[in-house]
Amino acid sequence: MAFADSSSADAPVLPAALKVLIAGGFGAGKTTMVGSISEITPLSTEEVMTEASLGVDDLSGVENKTTTAHMLITLVQHIMRRRESAQVRETATQSTATMG
Repeated sequence: MAFADSSSADAPVLPAALKVLIAGGFGAGKTTMVGSISEITPLSTEEVMTEASLGVDDLSGVENKTTTAHMLITLVQHIMRRRESAQVRETATQSTATMG
């Protein structure tokens, strides 16, 4: 069995898919990091902070922060829409099965 040299200059370079989890506390720079390493403009989920965050979000060290990313809310909304769509499809399938 023959093997090619992996360092061959003729070998095409293919892009690799990569998933990265970025975690950190409030104001740690997660959104800034995503924006700095992304090849495309990331989807923005920034919202103006409201009084609802008082006593919840610690602004120590980021006192001038006026926005926050609400990605978790966006993710939950996406999951709920998918779940509702699946339930609608399941109900339609059951209705069709009982009619036939």
